Amino acid sequence: MKSAGVSRILSLSGGGLPFPEKDQPKLPDLLIRGIMKLAVPHVLRDAEDHATVLKSSGLEWTIVRAPRLVDGPEKNQYRVGWVGVNGSTKISREDLANYLISQTEAFDYPQAMPFVSW
Repeated sequence: MKSAGVSRILSLSGGGLPFPEKDQPKLPDLLIRGIMKLAVPHVLRDAEDHATVLKSSGLEWTIVRAPRLVDGPEKNQYRVGWVGVNGSTKISREDLANYLISQTEAFDYPQAMPFVSW
């Protein structure tokens, strides 16, 4: 990316990826993460490695985290924040895609991992 002159990356991960700088996980969040650690530890490790690579890249980065994705019509409204603070347990694929598209120009959360949900 650097050799091509690209200085910014927007990436997507799951809600299980922690962002301790801002997250305030509640008991359900901790339980879900605990279950993931037991059932799919490789998924969490991959997400954590993904974040480590971006944090050490020297690039401007944002990792958007999402909860369970659902089918259905977009609501054209969602919350952007942090796990346990102002998030819920799901979002439509359409609303998540709309948020990602908006961030290709807005870049509201540099060097952060916002959680997007309904």
